Amino acid sequence: MLNKKDFENFLDTKESHIEYFIGELKKNGIEGNTLDEYEKKIDEIEYFLKDSFSQYSEQKKYHIRLSFWAFFLHLLMNHLGGSVKLAPKNDYCEGTPQLVDFGFKYDKKGRKKWMAIGVDSWFNGVIEEKLLGSLQDTYNHVIKFYSN
Repeated sequence: MLNKKDFENFLDTKESHIEYFIGELKKNGIEGNTLDEYEKKIDEIEYFLKDSFSQYSEQKKYHIRLSFWAFFLHLLMNHLGGSVKLAPKNDYCEGTPQLVDFGFKYDKKGRKKWMAIGVDSWFNGVIEEKLLGSLQDTYNHVIKFYSN
């Protein structure tokens, strides 16, 4: 969980978290040169997390979690726009970054129709093996549902 100061630091260092995540993926045999290439390897990323995450130290687990957040928020924002905010205390993903004000769905009054996406729930679903379907399916559904 992040406090406001940690969240601001996370936003300021989002790119370095993505680089760290890609470095971990490469160390584990998941090769790519661009984020677009890694976007096509979400199944491999899921397998890496299921297979390797529990073996890491608590500090490394924390860095991988932050990096996962940064990576998937970046991918989602590339497709859907939006901004990132810290989930409030009454949210299911309290203290984690979530994507808000995204997508291209509108209600009858012309207002954006969306819910916040807390990618920490995706992360937890993967490492606890409680994600409904695959991470790739979840990601694809969100992109398809909220796109034009």
